Order: sequence, then structure tokens, then C-alpha cells
Amino acid sequence: MSNSRGDRLPFTLEQTQDIQKWLLGTGQWRDLTLLTIGTDSHLRASDLLRLKIHDLVDIHGAVRERIFGPQKKNKSTYEGYLSAPTRDAVEHWIAVSGKTSEDYIFTGLKRQDGHPITREALGRRVKAWATQIGLDPTQYSTKSLRKSRVIPILEAANFDYQVPKEVLNHADIRSTIYYCKVSRTRAFTISRSVQFFNPMNFPHIGGGRE
Repeated sequence: MSNSRGDRLPFTLEQTQDIQKWLLGTGQWRDLTLLTIGTDSHLRASDLLRLKIHDLVDIHGAVRERIFGPQKKNKSTYEGYLSAPTRDAVEHWIAVSGKTSEDYIFTGLKRQDGHPITREALGRRVKAWATQIGLDPTQYSTKSLRKSRVIPILEAANFDYQVPKEVLNHADIRSTIYYCKVSRTRAFTISRSVQFFNPMNFPHIGGGRE
């Protein structure tokens, strides 16, 4: 069953690692950085694509663990976290691309005009990743990156929705609850795992001949 336009699937941990492995193996360093920053930071596509090198690197040249900036959608401030593997990906992409402080980090690979790639281009990359690991690309979009770590974070927080709310920079917790929707398949998998009854041991009912 297909999702509505605004209800794309997140990538699971295993799927994300499969994409990571493929991008590493094929040397797609920009896309690897897109995948890692997009997943770790939970930034909306509009904020992700506006990132410049100085947003990610401190005055000493080290990639920051925490990044801050204005949100385009609601004019408040976002805060994102970058894991050690993501910081390594950023450092490597900066080195191989030769980008400097005022450069956008995610620019086109062929058209060297200095502009960041578009939201549509990011969406095409996400769908290409999904296709590469055997997923239906129509089920994934730019939102898939923002959503991928949300359910694991919620579970780690013992289902305290305030935690992913802060991570996602949501103003309204109802938006967070929407993002944390569990798929029907996952819901029934969880339901089957919760067993209330002990195994039954009924007496044998004889059916032999007299």
C-alpha cells in the first residue's frame, strides 16, 4: 500500500547501513555526507541544503559535534547533532571537494555554479539510494532522512515524546506524534510479541477404535 505524499517511510538502521556501505564502496562522498548529516541532524530539507562549510566547521578547522542555525520554516533556531562517523564523512568531503568556509556543502557535481542542489535533486538521490538496496523508491523522500532515527530515539527515551520533539525542533508535540507513527506491519509485529498467556497443555482426547 502506498503512502500519501506527506507520509513517506523512514529508513531502518539496517537499510541506512546498507546505503552507507554502497556509497562508501562507490566513492560517492557528497551523497554519503548528505545521508549522514540528513539522518543525524534531523534537519528539514530547506535547512539541510542551506548548510555552508562554516556552519559545520569551527575556527580551528574541526567539524562540530553540535550545529546551530535559523530554521527557514518558522524562523526559530535549530540544533543538530553529528555523530563521529558523520563528522568523518564531512571532513573527507571537504578535503576531496576543496570547499572553503563560504561554500555550500551540497552543490551539484557537474554544474559548478556554487549553488546548493535543489530539494527535488535531494529527493531523487534518496529514491536512488532506496532503489539501490531493493526498496520501492515511491515510498521514500527527503523526509525519510529526517524521520529515520525518530522511532529508535523514542524507544530509547521510554516513549517520552518530549525527547524527539526537541530533536526535531517541533513547536507542537502533535507534529512529533505524527512523525512517530508506527506502520501497520510494525504494529502487528509488536502486537504478536506481547504474549499474555502461557502455553496450553490440554489432556489428550482419545480417538482410537474400541
